[in-house]
Formats: sequence, C-alpha cells, structure tokens
Amino acid sequence: MTEPDWNFLSTDISGAIRRIAAGSDDPRVIDWRGVRIAHIDTGVRDHPVFGGLTSETSWVNIVAGVNYIEPGEPPIEPPQNLSGTLIDDAMDWISDLSDKGVDGHGTRTLSVLCGAGSYRKGSATSRVGMLPGLPVVPYRVTDTVLLAQRSVLTNIAKAITHAVDNDCKVISMSLGFPYMRSKAVGKAIDHAYASGVIVVAAGGQFIDKVTYPGKFSRTIGVGGHTPERKIWHLGHYSKTMQRFIDTWAPSTDIVRANPGWLDDGRLYDDAKGEGTSYGTVHVVAAAALWLRHHGENKLTAHYPKGWQRVEAFRKALHDGAVPLVEPRDRQPANKTGRLNMDAVQKRKLTARASLAIRPKAETQIA
Repeated sequence: MTEPDWNFLSTDISGAIRRIAAGSDDPRVIDWRGVRIAHIDTGVRDHPVFGGLTSETSWVNIVAGVNYIEPGEPPIEPPQNLSGTLIDDAMDWISDLSDKGVDGHGTRTLSVLCGAGSYRKGSATSRVGMLPGLPVVPYRVTDTVLLAQRSVLTNIAKAITHAVDNDCKVISMSLGFPYMRSKAVGKAIDHAYASGVIVVAAGGQFIDKVTYPGKFSRTIGVGGHTPERKIWHLGHYSKTMQRFIDTWAPSTDIVRANPGWLDDGRLYDDAKGEGTSYGTVHVVAAAALWLRHHGENKLTAHYPKGWQRVEAFRKALHDGAVPLVEPRDRQPANKTGRLNMDAVQKRKLTARASLAIRPKAETQIA
C-alpha cells in the first residue's frame, strides 16, 4: 500500500525546509521575505486548510487575487462548478475527454501546495500541503482545466501579466490545452520570463501531446511520476514530446483537501489526487524554496537579466534530479529526472555566462 506521505519522502522536501527554517521541519516558521506565488486556476474555496480565507492570518490572499469569470468578485471557486457545453472554437475531439469542469480543482491543487492539516488513514498519517504558510495569490480564470475556450486563454494572459506586475515570484498553472496556442498567453509568458518570474505549468496526460502553456520553452514543463518512481502514462510522452518536460514530479496517490467538506464533513478526499496538476505544485514548492534559500539580493547580483534567474532554476532542477526507475531505453530523451527539492536547493548557482536565453513564447510554433 502506498504511504500517504510518499510524495514528501520522494521529493526530499524536509531537508530543503530545515535549511531555511533554522533546523525546523515546520514550514510555517519560514519568513518568506517577499516570495509569493500566483495560483492561476479555477479559484479557491474557504477551506480550513487555508487558515480561513477571510481572516488576517490566512496566507492565501484573496484580496490581492483577481476573478476573471465573475469580474469584481473575489476569486472564490463556486460549488460544483461545471463549464457546460463547449463553445464553437473548441476542438471537436475534446468532447471525448470531458465537457465538464473539475469540481474544486483550484482548491485541491492549492491544498497540496500550501494547505495546513494532517491526513490520517489507519495508522498512517501525512501532512497535506508541502508548504503551509507560503504566501499565495489566487486567480480564477476558468471552470475547467481543459482550455477549450479562447476567452479563457485571454483570462490566463491577463492573470499572468497581473501576477508579474504585482510582485509574484512564481506562477503556478495546473491547466492546459495541446493545440490552442495563444499569442496573448505567449506574450504574457515572455513578460514573466524577462522579469525573472518562474512559470511552472503542467505537461498533461491521457493525450499524446504536451499541453500549453507547459509546452512553451520559457516555462518549466512538468511531467508526472508514480510512487514507484516510474513515469506516469509513459506512453503519452513520445521522445519528441519529452523534450518539453523539465522535471518529473509526484502525480498520483496525492493527499488533497475535499472541496465539498461542508456537505459531507470530510476535510480530505479519500480518493487521492492524480494528474500533472499535482506534479506542478510540487515544482512550484521547489521554486519557492530555491528563491528563499538564495535570497533576492544574491539572485539579482548573480543574474542581472530576469530570464537568467529562470534558466538558473531550470538548470538546478536538471542537475539536482534523481533518476527515474525506468529501463535505459525508457529514460527521458532529454536526460531529465524526478524532482528532489533538497538537491535542487543545494546546487551552487550556475554561472550566468553558461546560460542561454530561450526563443520567444509569443512566436513559438512547435
């Protein structure tokens, strides 16, 4: 049986936390010193794991967030949100996947990033969130993580730009679409890249294409691995598609909050989460720890150009990776491995002369 805290052990987050928390295993004692995360998703609900969204003690700042679905309202995820019928510009085949939203997707993924609480099943226990206390700004841009509406892509572009211009240092996007490239989203990604903001995005699964915005070369693309440290849905990542994945992170059997807890009384889902949506927030946690460990002053001195900071983190992910448990012929073509937060944090900063700027996302064709 998979232990509920397997993802914490696999990513070796405890060592990374202790290094910046004066030896403590509790991330809530960390002074984040300006590191804050933009979570661009379906919004968030007022769940106990976030410390009370309307209170002054919550680290999830709904006042700073934006709702692009119901303008003027806070980025609160409505109950049982459904996207309804897909509009005309959606690809026909997407109806074979789903034309419904995923209830509570933003709440579930954010709980894995920064939820506070303890999950118990039998004699096994696990913390829920990787980094409770991590400052987060939520954005509500969609009701479904399958981006089949061009209006949603416009929302995403606006959210990225807003997050960059309002001092978010990392952007988390656990959503995507494989074919609907957007110049507006690409331009926003370029803005983030030039500003030194790390954009982490899901690679997707179930289909044979890596999804945008994770496919943009200027983002950090995330693939998934299982508790057995094997690539999740390997058959959906051709050698060509693997080049868009920068790291592989825990994406199955993930303990998460239950967004419907008010209805059934269960704080946590008994059916554990799966998907690169969850792998994404693990890498976001790694980025936050990396930024906090090195500090703003040191990073600015080392990397005067914003994009260099992004590429330095990408290099740390690569150099700190641990091999996947796969035969040699099934290892990723670009020699990437699974996420190890402690090893990423311990890597010395890469010399800026060795870093190369990536092609513009706005004009990316592949």
